Amino acid sequence: MKKFDNPNKITCPRYIDGECIDAECKDTYSEKWTICPFHQGMSLEPSTSRIYDVKIDTLNVSDKMIRRLNEANIKTLFDIMDAGVKGLVEVPYIGYIRANNIYYTTREYIDDNF
Repeated sequence: MKKFDNPNKITCPRYIDGECIDAECKDTYSEKWTICPFHQGMSLEPSTSRIYDVKIDTLNVSDKMIRRLNEANIKTLFDIMDAGVKGLVEVPYIGYIRANNIYYTTREYIDDNF
């Protein structure tokens, strides 16, 4: 295993509990990398965003739904989590099924990214 100057600064999502879990790049991680050379598009930049800052358009939701949510003053992931399914159902044209889908999509996004 390669030793790092500051193992707490490692931002690779494939580096878990002090060990690289990817056989392709094992022992080659560099703290200077901003993009993984082995997995195209994987950012290694530290994430400083919070759910208060992330707009709902990052979710896989139609533009029409985003517009309706914005009209109801639901603009961030935090707003969706704060409203819950019951609050989302109150938005025009968003029934229980859509509200449930939006809510659980948001929870999954947060679990994966925060």
